[in-house]
Amino acid sequence: MNTDGPGGSPDHRRTAHALSFDVEEYFQVANLRGHFPRDRWDEVPSRLSVGMDRIFGALEHAKASATFFFLGWIAERHPALVRRCLDAGYEVASHGYDHAFLQDLGRTGLEEDLWRTERALAAAEILVQNAHERLSLAEGRYQTGVGSIIEQGDAQLQLTSAQQQRVQAEFNLSTARAALLNALGSQ
Repeated sequence: MNTDGPGGSPDHRRTAHALSFDVEEYFQVANLRGHFPRDRWDEVPSRLSVGMDRIFGALEHAKASATFFFLGWIAERHPALVRRCLDAGYEVASHGYDHAFLQDLGRTGLEEDLWRTERALAAAEILVQNAHERLSLAEGRYQTGVGSIIEQGDAQLQLTSAQQQRVQAEFNLSTARAALLNALGSQ
């Protein structure tokens, strides 16, 4: 029996990795705060699609998955990017609203930051609704003989993926909220 795997290596096993990306603009990093004040971010041209397109291409090429931690500010301005991640089956989670430091937020600021991020990530719920509609259409097409079982199966898979992403986003946000409130001395 030949146990050589890809490339001829004996007993080749695929190594598992966890991969995540912070989805933010270049001007939103802490070391550039002095050059790009928060109140002027909307005036700075976005270059987000350049990096994201390359990341999506690399993930697709490698048949890999990843978690994308979105700033709420980004999710508000680029909802199609959130949808693109979810449609591709990637996990979407929160990276806060606008990169504010915990020590600068205080309790009230933290609550506002989390609320705004929740609202921005609520767009994931729309994806679940859209997936339900796609499944319903695919089922109708199949029942009338103009659609295939594969189309119906793909629609079911998209719905399941959207539902899983929504649950994971809710869990991540709740976990982050609990951890941050605990760090502020509240339970």
